[in-house]
Amino acid sequence: LRDECQLKVKEPLSLLINKQRLNLAGEIADKVLKKSRQKAESCYLSSAE
Repeated sequence: LRDECQLKVKEPLSLLINKQRLNLAGEIADKVLKKSRQKAESCYLSSAE
């Protein structure tokens, strides 16, 4: 019984951790995209002058 309980508890925890990792990865990707977009825009603006 104890092993069963541990297995049931472990699975949702790992799912939660995976979700948090995905969210973190998504946030980092967003930041990187925003930075590269800003760079591209500033390059475009400076070349347009």
